[in-house]
Amino acid sequence: MEKVVNEGARARYLAAVAFLGIAFSFVANAWLALQPSYYMVVNYNMGYVGCALSLAPLSFLGIFSFTFLGRFWKGRPNLETLTVVYCVAMMTAFLCNHYYPWYVPGSVFTSRAIEPDLSIKYFPWYMAPSKGVITDMIYGSPSIPVAEWLPSLLFWSIFQWVFGIFSVSMAAVLRRSWLDIEKLPFPHTEIMYTFVSKASGERGGSLLHRLGSRLAIGMLIGLAVQVPIFMTFVFPWFPDVYAWKVNNCYFGATWVTPESPLAPVAGFQTFNKWPPFYALFYLVPAFVLKSYLVSFLVYLILTQIFYSMGYYTGLLENPGCGRNWCPPNPGQSPPIKWFAVANIGGPIGLALWYVIMNRSYLLTTLKAAIGRLDEAENLESKEAISYRSAWIMLIGSAIGIVAFFSVIAPPQSANGLVAILIVPLVCFVWNMGARVFAYTGFNGVVYSGAGTAFVWSIWPQQPVPITEEWFTHMFMQRTLITDGSYGYGWSGVFPAVLSSFKMAEFTGTSNRKIAEVVLVVLLVVPFSSLLSMVALSHAFGASRFAEYADMGSNVVMRFAYEGSHESWPAKSPYQFEVAFGIVMVGLLSYLHSRFLWFPIEPVGWLMSISEHTQLEGVWTPILAAYVAKTITLRVGGSKAYEEYGVPVASGMIIGTAIAILLGGFTGAVRFFFPF
Repeated sequence: MEKVVNEGARARYLAAVAFLGIAFSFVANAWLALQPSYYMVVNYNMGYVGCALSLAPLSFLGIFSFTFLGRFWKGRPNLETLTVVYCVAMMTAFLCNHYYPWYVPGSVFTSRAIEPDLSIKYFPWYMAPSKGVITDMIYGSPSIPVAEWLPSLLFWSIFQWVFGIFSVSMAAVLRRSWLDIEKLPFPHTEIMYTFVSKASGERGGSLLHRLGSRLAIGMLIGLAVQVPIFMTFVFPWFPDVYAWKVNNCYFGATWVTPESPLAPVAGFQTFNKWPPFYALFYLVPAFVLKSYLVSFLVYLILTQIFYSMGYYTGLLENPGCGRNWCPPNPGQSPPIKWFAVANIGGPIGLALWYVIMNRSYLLTTLKAAIGRLDEAENLESKEAISYRSAWIMLIGSAIGIVAFFSVIAPPQSANGLVAILIVPLVCFVWNMGARVFAYTGFNGVVYSGAGTAFVWSIWPQQPVPITEEWFTHMFMQRTLITDGSYGYGWSGVFPAVLSSFKMAEFTGTSNRKIAEVVLVVLLVVPFSSLLSMVALSHAFGASRFAEYADMGSNVVMRFAYEGSHESWPAKSPYQFEVAFGIVMVGLLSYLHSRFLWFPIEPVGWLMSISEHTQLEGVWTPILAAYVAKTITLRVGGSKAYEEYGVPVASGMIIGTAIAILLGGFTGAVRFFFPF
């Protein structure tokens, strides 16, 4: 009888988790759809903000909601409850943002009306409904033809389920290595735990009193910066206090103009002035910050030497973003194509050398999985699922990925077969790139879509005419598989699961409970996210949304033209650069572990030369964070860092998140009541 009661309670609990995930997905997508401008869409959505900074405002909203409202029905929420809410919100956030489902598959849907002939040729019937249905979605129609939508909704959900299970099982296998043995910091989770632990702690009094003055000061700084920024974009009359509209990218990077004093330095592209970057990097281990700064200085010197030798003609006439995107430039052009080094060789090197250096750990998990390890029961006592289950899920989902691609891109040649077989390997490599995120909170190496390199290695020349299998692999590798933005859903599952495990470690929550929550959310949210996007688009007309700038882009022609992506991430050949990146990751790993004085390690080095770290100008916040952290530790020691530095830095990001939620709410109201 007791077992039946417990099972019933567990079923109700998991049903509540599913309901919360569905509710979060509808709120997040409605919030995004109603933003009045594309700037507000990108920076004030709930799912994915700050580009490679990868802030998930929904996780803050979930924690804030349960912290503030929970007391009204049962008192202060406990740490386990807040941990589960954090897990649900993190998983949902990466499945409900302007990447997924609004750009992909949203742009695939609209292609039926924008470029119907090519859309039908390259996107099979089950990827998008007919032109008539899509026209109704674009311009608004209260009637939703469910039967015509169902195949497409199921197809894109199945994509997320298959790839998501791969990420969940991979995280389950690596959890003990990354969290218990290496103790990777996961700065985003540390920030949230700082708030959660104080908000639900034993200290009495009001919430503000429990949070403490240092966290409150940081929150005020975050609010003081972010509120005027969103006011500038919501109210045209509001003064641009921080010059956010002057030569400024959405994520706070100000580009170097040809007239700037920094322009003669060929390696400079942008400098960043958004406080969350400074606060986040303050929490990053000092050795990673130092490694980045030394490596970036070397990069600047080499780039200046190469420019003086006649490379990068016309570079100094380009503004900062042009130095990143427009060859000839240091990232894509000879003598060293740095983006190929960092964004292709880097992830491969991180994956390869991790496997080599941790082979005994991986073999131990395999032995436990096949029942050849005597102490397997003790080894698995803290794990979310058994190693046997994790490995079965990992191998099964890898087979599922191959089967999935065999359906959407049936191999018409040996090249097509190879392209299908490498997809699980690419997924493994790109997930391993999350080691950079685990150390720094910044998705700085795999955010690039550099999987196009794998397509070019299989097809050295673009087929003429462009074949369906080439188009499918190029489209998938450039977007969903290796763009690396955690906003594409499955790619965010891996860091979201590990971040949830990290929060569970902080709060003492069972990893098995986290696994159950993750799987439930993965089951329901991919479908509910798509359904809410479709429902909102039919109700209002997708063309009324500012997000239609992405959703209504001609995604077919982005890939179906001659020379499509042949220079991304660099103009081939770049075999030397890829090999150089792989070797350097291994060499730096060895030197840094062998000689404590050696200043460069792989994460900092890769960040110094990768595409998005340069585009987002992280050299300024990293330099400031390193100086501030060094002063804190030398003057006040670790006690000052823990008691003063961490709360203030965490508070700055929490305050920014509150301002983002306030700005997003204001923007959504403005959709209905223009002012």
